[in-house]
Amino acid sequence: MRVAAIKEGRNWYPNLASSCLCFSPDEQNLFPIVQGGLDTEKRHECARELMERNVPGFAVGGLSGGEEKEAFWRMVHASTSVLSRDKPRCGEPRLLSQIACL
Repeated sequence: MRVAAIKEGRNWYPNLASSCLCFSPDEQNLFPIVQGGLDTEKRHECARELMERNVPGFAVGGLSGGEEKEAFWRMVHASTSVLSRDKPRCGEPRLLSQIACL
């Protein structure tokens, strides 16, 4: 997992929210993305950092869909186990992962 991708994920939300002319927090939500590839500790670290932000919800990303299913589900669980249950969470655009991330 590239460290640069994790840093991009951490910085993506504040950079986009502050610079995007089309973003209106009263009408839209931007969810920062939990990154970390197949590294559980990196996912936990990223999720903990994102939890410190005042955001409306979270997205689980950093998975290509080509991983073995067992590894995929382990990383979904690693990401969502740290995230608050009080805010929406979304994931890959596949039905099963969407359900698991909620």
